[in-house]
Amino acid sequence: MKDNIVAKLSGHADDLYAEVLKNMQKEAVRGLWDKEWLPMISGKQALYNGIAQYHQSRVCNTSKVNSITVQCTLHNVQSYFTDLKNMYQTHLSQIE
Repeated sequence: MKDNIVAKLSGHADDLYAEVLKNMQKEAVRGLWDKEWLPMISGKQALYNGIAQYHQSRVCNTSKVNSITVQCTLHNVQSYFTDLKNMYQTHLSQIE
């Protein structure tokens, strides 16, 4: 599959998981599932975000736009670690 298609689909999946996570955290429906579900959804959102950023950086690389490629890759790494940190903090707060 072409990188731009994968980037768009992964970005859309990221948006959908973000919406699901937001709705799952509402007080009215929070008690319907176990605590382990929120970190799982957050992790999947981070995964699709990383996939989208990675494939977008590959699109930039094939377009020979080097400065944008560096920015995309740097943003990808920063976003991945931020999402990973948030996922673990969410999981730890639910354990306590």
